[in-house]
Amino acid sequence: MTDLTLIKDELNSVMKLDDSEIEDSEQIITAAAQYIFSVLKNKENENDSSIVHLCAARAYYQILLISQRDDVTSFKAGDVSFSRASSDLENAQRLYELALEQSSELLNSSGSTTAFAFKAV
Repeated sequence: MTDLTLIKDELNSVMKLDDSEIEDSEQIITAAAQYIFSVLKNKENENDSSIVHLCAARAYYQILLISQRDDVTSFKAGDVSFSRASSDLENAQRLYELALEQSSELLNSSGSTTAFAFKAV
């Protein structure tokens, strides 16, 4: 399994989580590392920098999913309006998808995010 210390360092430096947030999310970080390890083609790549980043991005996305609040993203009162370009959760999702794409050659196809959905009947 990917070294948890490397994942925590990535969360701290790239995703700007502080040490207390990382400590509180230990189980999520471990679960993300276990999942990514389970879909690796070659277990020798477990500490590859793109895999470490992918584990951190997955953990970060899950942390934000769990802690999300119903924030106002757009508000208008008369001529005054306020909009937020994107939420932290949307950014975390994009980060995870990009990390998944960048490390896709190291993962089995079951690790992809390809999905099937009926759009209309």
